[in-house]
Amino acid sequence: MKNPLKSLTILSMVGAFTSLAQTFPIKDGTLFTTVKGPNIYGYGTGTSSQQSINGHKGREFGDDITLDSNKYIFTSVEFDFFAGNAGGTYVFSMYAMDGALSSANKKTPGTSLFEFTGSISKGNNNVTQGYISTPGDVFTLPNHFAYTIKFAGNTDVGMYIASSVDNGTRNDGQNFAYPGSSFSDFLVKTGTGSGEWDTRAVADGAGGFGVTFKAGFVPEPTTVALGVLGAVVLIGSTLRRNRR
Repeated sequence: MKNPLKSLTILSMVGAFTSLAQTFPIKDGTLFTTVKGPNIYGYGTGTSSQQSINGHKGREFGDDITLDSNKYIFTSVEFDFFAGNAGGTYVFSMYAMDGALSSANKKTPGTSLFEFTGSISKGNNNVTQGYISTPGDVFTLPNHFAYTIKFAGNTDVGMYIASSVDNGTRNDGQNFAYPGSSFSDFLVKTGTGSGEWDTRAVADGAGGFGVTFKAGFVPEPTTVALGVLGAVVLIGSTLRRNRR
């Protein structure tokens, strides 16, 4: 007669083996971060075409980020914005930079990757949104993506302009810059069609906004193999103990 405890142990170890092979290891770290400055890219009050450039006017806007590879698993994003009055909502979106070329022959946001919404409170709004990948649903970032925000129902709200891109040490102790980088400009949606985006710049900032992206790392095949080997050894050890 089979030992039910033994069978259960084997099944449990096989389950752990399968999970390990698909997700080991994911170490959380900073992918891209900026130093939030004191200035706000606000709604704007001007009516001429030149004045409207200095405010988002309720349009979708954001920045694009280039990574050193496509081996990063998105885990969370954090950002701040300021509102003089409460009311209205925001939509935060992430896109692959695979859209139609703009009129200036530049890449634009295309495939939608992730989106979430929230309400606007008076004063500083700090937002952190996470994403938990599972073996069957892993959010691997493309090596060139964009984030955007769009405010609605409030004309006294805006994003903090980044004073600089923060290059630092990843929390795994390795002394090199964070893998994400961005140019000194930002994106504004100028129309409803694909490719209808423009790049803008601000005189008092690094070009982007106060934002931090966190990510895990897709394991190299050799790392996965070592993890799988460890699981096999563990299963073998368990079987030997059960035979005694």
